[in-house]
Amino acid sequence: MKKIVNRLLQCILTLFIVSVLCFALTKAAPGDPVLTYVEPNMSEEYIQNLRESLGLTKPLYEQYFLWLGRIMHGNFGNSLMNNRPVLTQMLERLPAL
Repeated sequence: MKKIVNRLLQCILTLFIVSVLCFALTKAAPGDPVLTYVEPNMSEEYIQNLRESLGLTKPLYEQYFLWLGRIMHGNFGNSLMNNRPVLTQMLERLPAL
């Protein structure tokens, strides 16, 4: 029983570390994610509201927990390539594996 608990704790720690690394890599990517939604005629106020609605004005640790919560609920966001949910695209390709 002690081995099982030990393995579960190791698994949880590993998943936590992987999630922090994934989040850090997305934050370290160059560019501003809001610019993918911006059109030339949008006001600066609208762009700032968009940042707030995406949670990008919150502290980094708060952004991480919001991101982690969405991931745990299966919300991987929308693809920047075709503006479709990422989870749907993953499930479409899963049978090909």
